[in-house]
Amino acid sequence: YANGRALDTSLVSGAREAAARVQSLVPGSAAAMLVRAYVSRHVEHQYDSARGYLERGTRLAPSDFRFGANLALLQYQNLGEADESLRHFERARALDPRNASLAELHARALIAAGRVDEARVAADRALALSPMISPGVATRVRVELTAGDTVAARLLLAQLAPGMTGGRPLLELAVLAG
Repeated sequence: YANGRALDTSLVSGAREAAARVQSLVPGSAAAMLVRAYVSRHVEHQYDSARGYLERGTRLAPSDFRFGANLALLQYQNLGEADESLRHFERARALDPRNASLAELHARALIAAGRVDEARVAADRALALSPMISPGVATRVRVELTAGDTVAARLLLAQLAPGMTGGRPLLELAVLAG
């Protein structure tokens, strides 16, 4: 399933074949581990397999932030392990400190782990890197809502959201903030 709909079996088969091709072209490589992890996580929903591929990839390419980022996302989004995901987010952020999306996702994991003050810092970092990304604005507002400060959430929405095309996340937060 993807977005609540069953995947077309030909797409699933095609993804598996593409992963097998990469594996055959560069067996045991970091690229092969990344592709296998993606298929395991997003197509087959085999999270333990995805974790294994990502951990192997990390050993093969320790300076590639994508392995830590994907391990963090797997733990946070699929396994409900927000606390455990944080060390992978921190490692990935150290390898790619200018990645606004990674900073924003790190902030979301910090919120889920109940570390609101750290989430505020991470969300501010994401906004400093890319002030116009609506997920970053939404996450920053979500930090204040999590902290129970609806006044700060409303002020942030008024300050950051005007003129921004953010769609659903900002609208939902505007409703929550009152």
